[in-house]
Amino acid sequence: MLIDASADPLFYYPYNDFESDESFLSFVDQLKIRSMINIDNVDVQGEDKLVILSTCTADWQMENGRLVIVGRKVRDGEEETVDTENATVNENVLMPDLWYQLHGGEKPEF
Repeated sequence: MLIDASADPLFYYPYNDFESDESFLSFVDQLKIRSMINIDNVDVQGEDKLVILSTCTADWQMENGRLVIVGRKVRDGEEETVDTENATVNENVLMPDLWYQLHGGEKPEF
């Protein structure tokens, strides 16, 4: 996912104080629409834990860009490997507003 750290309002991806499983899963939905890659065989449930890695990037002409990678912690008893063969590029990814100003295109509706 690509984030513009100077955006107002900022999509606050390191959020971790959820009132309920429902609010957590709503946050996960927001992560998914911003994800550049679809991995449909990895589900997220209310009690799951996420790992979020973030680094600064000036790629894509965004001076205050952040490249963010999100993963889900393996559940007890779950296979540790994931078949990524069916991963696809998200053709309807939601990028930061600055992306559309710099590169054109239309912001998808959700």
